[in-house]
Amino acid sequence: MGRFDGRTAIVTGAAQGIGEAYARALAAEGANVVVADLNRELGEAVAKQITADGGSAVFKDVDVADGESTAALADFTIEQFGSIEHLVNNAAIYGGMKIDSLLTVDWDYYRKFMSVNMDGALHVCRAVVPHMRAKGGSIVNQSSTAAWLYSNYYGLAKAGVNSLTQQLATELGWSNIRINAIAPGPIDTEATRTVTPRQHRQGHGKANPVAAHGNAGGSRRHVPVPSLRRRRLGDRADLQRRRRPGVPVMTESAPKASASKTRLGYIGLGNMGAPMAQRLLDWPGGLVVCDARAEALEPFTTAGASAASTPADVAAQASIISVTVLDDAQVREVVCGPHGILSTAQPGTVVAIHSTISDTTAVELADICQQRGVLLVDAPISGGAGGAAQGRLAVMIGGSDEAFQAVREPFGSWAELVVHAGDVGAGTRMKLARNLLHFVSFTATTEAARLAEAAGLDLRTLGKVVRHTDAITGGAGAIMLRDTTAPVSEDDPWFSILRHVRNLGEKDLALAIDLGDRLNLDLPLAHLALAGLGAGLGVGNDSEDRPAEPSTASSASTTREHA
Repeated sequence: MGRFDGRTAIVTGAAQGIGEAYARALAAEGANVVVADLNRELGEAVAKQITADGGSAVFKDVDVADGESTAALADFTIEQFGSIEHLVNNAAIYGGMKIDSLLTVDWDYYRKFMSVNMDGALHVCRAVVPHMRAKGGSIVNQSSTAAWLYSNYYGLAKAGVNSLTQQLATELGWSNIRINAIAPGPIDTEATRTVTPRQHRQGHGKANPVAAHGNAGGSRRHVPVPSLRRRRLGDRADLQRRRRPGVPVMTESAPKASASKTRLGYIGLGNMGAPMAQRLLDWPGGLVVCDARAEALEPFTTAGASAASTPADVAAQASIISVTVLDDAQVREVVCGPHGILSTAQPGTVVAIHSTISDTTAVELADICQQRGVLLVDAPISGGAGGAAQGRLAVMIGGSDEAFQAVREPFGSWAELVVHAGDVGAGTRMKLARNLLHFVSFTATTEAARLAEAAGLDLRTLGKVVRHTDAITGGAGAIMLRDTTAPVSEDDPWFSILRHVRNLGEKDLALAIDLGDRLNLDLPLAHLALAGLGAGLGVGNDSEDRPAEPSTASSASTTREHA
């Protein structure tokens, strides 16, 4: 498992150099990475290479000097991955920058330079922080030792980044958002080569080595950097949000401010509902719970929640109500029954159905609720009881923008990924598509197990290998990065990547089928996969890439036919 599995990181200026290195490192640790840059060609290439290497990355063009552009970046990230946990502000004008003094630099160039190199970090923070407040997060601002060495307006901008980091730390600590600045010395990148002559690059590090925690070489003068000192924020920028013993972390010990005072309700405290509701016990507005079993209520009332005897009692007290019951019939009873939610709910109440029901039931109930001024969302969950216990569920929400905005923050208490799937019913449809993959994969697993067993292999060891490698590659979801299932044109950059995947897949499937033939074992799913892999990926079958060869009696296929 990677240290950033299931988390999302935005890296600005990620098309090359240090930003690209950040993006690759985060992806290698399991993060979903948004490669944000003005350079579309290089940025897309970085994202696609990360994907080809088994990571999760997408490209988004952004001008960090433009507030509308950075807002669009944040919205795009939420749309793609459902959350933002980490931000690296690395974008800057550096490679090829003009070298001039503060007293003579052209004003227009200076304003543009500062709007990117200093104000850009603030623009992105302002766009991203609202999406971090529900669960906290971490921000890294890229500074430089140039902040303490004369480097004209470049050093001035980096000094501004340091000050910005300190000021934001005092504002964001209360929201459990940690922010640090990293100030490296000269690093040999392509951008550096366009600014610093080679002889200066070779000597700079020796003349002015910068050690950890602000010791500048040469004069051995201690450079005070309060926001980076060990006793305040630890030894290094910590994107993992880990608490190190003996090192106080400002943002983890501070209480949250401005949390919503909305009262929450939870109906159905079974295997999934109980651990989800448990994570709402400290919700500032309070929690009211309801279950047919008295013993299910006791742990919650002991912890301070209010108990309700019926869904109607819940709706009389709460304005956002989660429902986790067995099936469509129980959902209908909870919402529309004689003692149901609608009998007491006030206009503006939001009802969220977490049970996996028919999408048509969700649409029908939403229409009924709308007549009473109540908003209903279908919000099925994925991740199982283990994910619920860890607060790492994914929730797929079908409903209006208004309803989604209302539930996003409380749902972030028990879900690590909160996705707006579309209108009412879309959440359920997404859950069904996800579970189709899940259980078809389970069926394929049983076929693979039969092949392994027939070949004399240890099944539990095979299971360890599968779980280990899926954690690295992302499993079947690793190829779900295009926004269409249409065929891929040969001039599309995805074509070569997916054709490579197809070639490897067809080779390995053919070898598995051959092994099954030799063991006299039928592998129907493997045959289906071999026949449909290329077309499914949108690049056709391998045979379509080669000219047809004349058949001969001696080259008859040994592959068996399957109805």
